[in-house]
Amino acid sequence: MEFPKSCKTIFFPGCTLSGTRPFRTLQTYNFIKASNPNIGIVLDCCTKTSHDLGRQEFFNSKFGEMKKHHSENGIKEVIVACPNCYKIFMEYGENISVRIVYEVLIENSLPLIKSTDKTIMIHDP
Repeated sequence: MEFPKSCKTIFFPGCTLSGTRPFRTLQTYNFIKASNPNIGIVLDCCTKTSHDLGRQEFFNSKFGEMKKHHSENGIKEVIVACPNCYKIFMEYGENISVRIVYEVLIENSLPLIKSTDKTIMIHDP
């Protein structure tokens, strides 16, 4: 976890992106941080798998602990990279605003390797 001074927004890449693509995770965080130097990062799991398997007590404990920590540190917004994390934070995040990283990348003019006039579609498995 990294919470800079005056941090209100965190990047939460989720367990899959950070676990399988650590370089891309850091690269994405640094790209977002260039336009928002007060952004923090949390490398954790939203525990959706436990939720979906019916381990509600475990899910409530783990997600509740994380949510409490965010609240105590003044976090108001979470930028997620995972559609499953998006769903969990939207449903259980309560007073936390949630956005998917693609929105932020578009807002900050993600540089393209090659310019094109074609529509680009992202498939996020």
